[in-house]
Amino acid sequence: MPACRVPTLRADELPDVATVAEIAAFARVDPRTLRAEILAGNVPGAFRVGASHRVLVSEYLSALGRGCHDPRRM
Repeated sequence: MPACRVPTLRADELPDVATVAEIAAFARVDPRTLRAEILAGNVPGAFRVGASHRVLVSEYLSALGRGCHDPRRM
């Protein structure tokens, strides 16, 4: 069975407030890994909405631009 590849997103395709799945696709990481990093407090701009998480894309991209986080290491 061939491996399934998650479609990736470009920064200009992200909404202002993104879901875990959208940020995971952008960062090319598994959503479970990203959720673990959010719970550990390692994702800038992340916040909780009910039982799910969202990420303020402007804060996330700004931190990436400053070199605070490497999305491949999440």
